Amino acid sequence: MPSWYLTLVRNVLAYTGKSSLLDVWPNLEVFFHGGISFAPYREIYKNLIPGDQMHYMETYNASEGFFGIQDEPGKPDMLLMLDYGIFMKFIPSDQLGSDSLRPSTSAK
Repeated sequence: MPSWYLTLVRNVLAYTGKSSLLDVWPNLEVFFHGGISFAPYREIYKNLIPGDQMHYMETYNASEGFFGIQDEPGKPDMLLMLDYGIFMKFIPSDQLGSDSLRPSTSAK
């Protein structure tokens, strides 16, 4: 979670006396995060890890399993992980909130 990593990052910087994680790890170029939205933390991380080489990659995980990953840097889309042994049931959006679901007649 970005909020938890922020605590770790700040402690690493305090311990090393550095102002940037790139001063600690000059080859740092990817940060995988998930659990909560990264949007409120993006600017904070850009200040702590300045430079254009950094890639922020989102994951969608939960205690029930691992559901998806952002598989292309720079694109917010996530790839649904269908082969991780998790049963997923999809319903047409026009049936959301319905008490009785109708079987789909065609794949869309």
